[in-house]
Amino acid sequence: MRFWMFRPLLALVLTVGVCGAASAQNVLRLPGNKTVEVIGLEDWTVPMLQDSLRKYADGVTLDSHACAGVLRFHLGFADASVQTQIVIMGSDTTEYVAVSVVEPADSGRVRRRAVGRDSVGFPAEYAGIEGLMRWHRGVGFALVNDLREVPPMIQDDSAAVRQAWALVDAQRRPEGFALAARVLESHPNYHARILAATILRGAPAEDALLYTLVRAMRDEVDMVGNIASPVVARMAAERRDLNWTPVVADVHALLNGSSLYALEEVMQAAVASGADGRYAAPFLAGGGHAVLARLHAEDERTWGGAHRLLVALRGEDLGRDAAAWQAWIDSLGAAPRGGE
Repeated sequence: MRFWMFRPLLALVLTVGVCGAASAQNVLRLPGNKTVEVIGLEDWTVPMLQDSLRKYADGVTLDSHACAGVLRFHLGFADASVQTQIVIMGSDTTEYVAVSVVEPADSGRVRRRAVGRDSVGFPAEYAGIEGLMRWHRGVGFALVNDLREVPPMIQDDSAAVRQAWALVDAQRRPEGFALAARVLESHPNYHARILAATILRGAPAEDALLYTLVRAMRDEVDMVGNIASPVVARMAAERRDLNWTPVVADVHALLNGSSLYALEEVMQAAVASGADGRYAAPFLAGGGHAVLARLHAEDERTWGGAHRLLVALRGEDLGRDAAAWQAWIDSLGAAPRGGE
């Protein structure tokens, strides 16, 4: 079976400025008003990354979306993400690319959630959607990117896209959400989990569903987490004073670098839901490496979310001093045992 899946479309971000100062050696200024910033380097350097990409993946550069896969599956990085923002300021357009990594030597920080592979078929309720996705390339693109209006590139599949959305919408009811949660938790076919996460985009902000989606952020397949992450951020914003206790181990793993594509959303969700000092140790003790790595970034769009989370959990602002924040995290004790 051929199954078409795509990364979510890049967001177009409108902003008025950039602030911050940090590791200039990890920042590349490229022609065309493009900046590439690499976050999380410890033993490696940007020139080392560039040399390795040239050697093992000719044509792939740090600003390529393929870079994350090459870093993980060819160079042995424990995790990597490449996230791009197009910025419009007046008549000028700039591009900011954040490359986040967990180096090979730190693989112990990454605890993905292994569910299974493709040996089991789709739930019967998803068969119609799966059939459309098998034969129409544009259907997967539209569903994964949450596109109701079909872009020109997939106009030929517009009828199939409309039909697929009707089938997805038919699942967006209590019974369908319950099924999607079960599929997302344990179904060995990752395409089925992708569809389940897509269905749960339309789910109400119920704690049980939110917990399922938080666990899905650590899915071994990036696409599952990519779909689940913004839903978690949206639900958490609607659940002020959320009880995070059932998923603190998952949050701890994410903040330590277990899925860099999901990092921004889990930090945003924690802050939006009112997480405070009660969760400082459960979220950060013995970990928090991915959060601290972001404090070294130059661009506020990268370090801002990490800073807001740390301030919320401590109840006091230690500024951008990563050493001070590290000392505080060290004072929280050892990492919790089990659960990740």
